[in-house]
Amino acid sequence: MGFNGVIQNIGGIVFQMLGGVLCTVNWKNTFLVYLLGVIPLIIVIFLLPEPPKIEKAKYEKIKMPAMVYVWAIIILIYTIVLYPMLTGISSLVIHNNLGTAAGAALVLTMFTVGGMVSGAIFGKVFHIVKRLTFGIGLIIHVVGYIFLIYGNSLTAFTIGSTIVGIGFMLSFTAVIMFVGMLVTPSGTTFAISIVMAFMSIGGFISGFFFSFIESIFKITYMRFPFVLGVICLSISGIIYIMLNLKRTNTQGSSVSE
Repeated sequence: MGFNGVIQNIGGIVFQMLGGVLCTVNWKNTFLVYLLGVIPLIIVIFLLPEPPKIEKAKYEKIKMPAMVYVWAIIILIYTIVLYPMLTGISSLVIHNNLGTAAGAALVLTMFTVGGMVSGAIFGKVFHIVKRLTFGIGLIIHVVGYIFLIYGNSLTAFTIGSTIVGIGFMLSFTAVIMFVGMLVTPSGTTFAISIVMAFMSIGGFISGFFFSFIESIFKITYMRFPFVLGVICLSISGIIYIMLNLKRTNTQGSSVSE
């Protein structure tokens, strides 16, 4: 799971950096970067082997546990909190005269680099802290948002973006692991697709959500989404870690008895 995240993020790094370079020439050229998709398309069609089929009982119905949908809703909310950084960091960089489009692309690229680092270490982290990985990822994300709130340089934004990437990918990969553990092998693909669908919905409604909140309360502070993100993620991360530590201690006491 972690190695898969590393490969995905390497592609994201190339994608974002190339997009930033093309944008400095002409903003329309940015869309040329999508031509890179032709390469993996050809590889998948001609070189990717067909995975072995899992035998299912006749008329077997795949039942999704309620917790799959709970985790999917959690990811939806998490994505709402995350997306203002992905969609608004360029405006912040330009508005505060911190750099050009290429500088903004660098900041977003470092988010992907953070995700790659997270993917590389996920296996070891999960082995040590297990279910706490999700909560730890949220707290790391908070640290990154603090850099984005108080930072007034491209360097601070770059550091913050990297930390957010590490935290988000730790939490997201942990959720994918949890969901996969809830279902049978034949239902894994469907369960993960539910989470990904909710993630896409969260990304879609994020802009509308913050626009609505800002218009209702007359908020003009451009970094407000990060402030709200720090509050929500801090509370969620602390509560999650405390609940899981309590559950771990309870199980430990039961075993010792």
